[in-house]
Formats: sequence, structure tokens, C-alpha cells
Amino acid sequence: MGDPYVEIDWSRFFGKLRPSQFRDAYPIPEGLAVLIGFGAVVPIGTFDHSDPLNQALSIGTNIWDFAPSIALTYTTPPILLEGTEISAKFFWNNYIENPATHYWTGDVLNVDFAVSEHIGPLQLGVAGNYAVQTDDDTQSGIPIAPDGRRGALPQLGGVAGYDMPEYAASLKLKANTTVFAENTVTSWAVVLGWVQKF
Repeated sequence: MGDPYVEIDWSRFFGKLRPSQFRDAYPIPEGLAVLIGFGAVVPIGTFDHSDPLNQALSIGTNIWDFAPSIALTYTTPPILLEGTEISAKFFWNNYIENPATHYWTGDVLNVDFAVSEHIGPLQLGVAGNYAVQTDDDTQSGIPIAPDGRRGALPQLGGVAGYDMPEYAASLKLKANTTVFAENTVTSWAVVLGWVQKF
């Protein structure tokens, strides 16, 4: 396939588990959870730079990306319904020069965020991402004209989750679309996730 992303994390929950008002729901983790991680994109996908079209259609990037991260999640006592959850995960993407093209992508700071409400086994909210490039793109050490191709990309959408304690599982659906894009493409994405305890 393409270039895989791998991540190792440490996390800690500072709070308490509070029973839900609904019998078919997991307890609600009220309080603060912290995660510290380090991820990497491993460039093992096929990469062809023989012409711009082949390069654009390559499933690999031929670029290492090292990304330390920190995440914070805080769930309140019941305010609206069973608890409002506020989450953010910050990444600092550090790219290595592509040895085939001598192209070096500038560092990117990005944050994934969500604000959602617990309603028994259901969780509904708003989710998004904001990424901004802090350094110029360069090729053979020369900044790419006219502006270093520094990118910026906010995305916004929704998230829904459904817990199934009877199966020790959870289902999550997240959809985002680009609000505006600078030196990057506009896009939309839908991600369906399944979490299973074994």
C-alpha cells in the first residue's frame, strides 16, 4: 500500500469513572487524560519521480516524517447531558529531505480537536483539524518561489461515536471538509473506526 504511520504513546488518566445514567453505556471518564507520543511515517510505498504525473500518482512519498505529539482530553461533570468532552492532539511534523528529488518540506504544526457530548452510549460533537507550515519548502537548499510554499489548512466537520459494552466494542464516524487552503489542496474525508477489546 502506501507509507504506513506508526506511533508509540504513553497516557495517564487523572480523574474518576462516573456511571452513566443509561445501563447500556460505559462509565464516563470524568477529568483529565494526557497522552505523549512519537510517530513516524515510514517511506516504503512505491515512489516514481520520472515526471510530475507519476510522482503525483505514487502511493509513496519517499520522505521520512517524525512527529512528536501531545494530547489532552477533559470531560466535565454533567452540564448539558452526561458530560462535555473537549479534546486536542498537537503534532509537530519534521520531514527529511527526499533523496530522489532533493526536496525538503518545511515543518508543519497541526492540531486535531473535538468538542462532544456524552449521551449514554452515544457521543456527538464537532471535530476538526488545523495545520500550518512554519518553514519554507526548499529544493537543493533554495526556497521554492514565490513564497516557500508554506501551507495552511483548517478543516471542520462532525464526529459521532457509539459504544457497545455488550461486545466490548465502540464505533466512531468522523467527517471533515476543508474551510480554506493555502498552498495545498482542498479535500473532504470520512473515517469509520472500530475499536475492539480482546
